[in-house]
Formats: sequence, structure tokens, C-alpha cells
Amino acid sequence: MDIKQFQLLQASVQWAVDEERRMDQELVTGYTKSPIGVLEHEQEHWGRGVLEDGFEKITYEDAEYAVVCPTAGCVAGNAIVLAGEKFVYDLHSPDYRGAVMVEECWSEEGGIQSIATRAAQLMGLGLSEWKRLFHGENSVEDIVHYARIIAAKHGYELEVV
Repeated sequence: MDIKQFQLLQASVQWAVDEERRMDQELVTGYTKSPIGVLEHEQEHWGRGVLEDGFEKITYEDAEYAVVCPTAGCVAGNAIVLAGEKFVYDLHSPDYRGAVMVEECWSEEGGIQSIATRAAQLMGLGLSEWKRLFHGENSVEDIVHYARIIAAKHGYELEVV
């Protein structure tokens, strides 16, 4: 894990913490606020978004994908968005036109990959590290705990404010 990869890990974890605070505040005040950044935190989904009319198409290895406007995701999904990469939806899947669950992303460097695989590459995580950090049942506290262990293993100190 290099410094750029650590910074992406740090930013993704901080986002999850900030999103949890935002959602807690909504419960107390009853006032709905926009998500922190582009996505709303949903750890149980790699990504969720909207297939809008006139969506951008990407052809990769003889398959067509639609670029999805992201609305929610887990820590891995947020890393994809922060890195400037795109959620995509396989056009051979049922075309829902509207809200879709997303498991894949697109980058010039990696082509079409699973969100988990690409986020792990972007953060410099090994298999056991990303399986712990990206687990769908993790609470935000679990995410912070695992991220601190992973960062320390690579010589960094994760700070959450």
C-alpha cells in the first residue's frame, strides 16, 4: 500500500463515518440532508444507481454496459467514485430503466471489473484485507476497526475525525 492508496482508504472510511453521523442527525432532527459527497452509505450493496435515458454506453470485450449515475454504495463503491471511475450495468441483464444494483465498474486502466476487485487494487489491499473491510454486514465501527488494523499493517495510522 502506497501513500495514495492509503489516502483513498482514509477518505473512504471517513466518508462512511460522516455518512453515519448524517443519518443519525436525520433521526434526531427529522430533517433530511443530502449525502456526504455523491453516495449515500449502504454497506450491504456494492453500488446502487440510476439508469437514466440517454445513458453512456461502454463496449468491453464484446459486451455492452451502461454507465450508471451513482446514488449509494459501500466503502468499496465509494472508493470507485472517489477515484473518478464509473459504476456500470451489464445491458444483457434485465433493463430496469431506473434504479439498479451495481456490482461492476469501468476504468481506462482496468476495463470492466467487480467493484470489490477494483477498489482493492485502488487501495492496495490483499484478499483477506478486502474481504474483512468490504463485508456487507460490517457496521461503521467494524469498518473503522478493520481499516485501522490494515493501515497499521502497512505502516500508516488511520485517523477518523
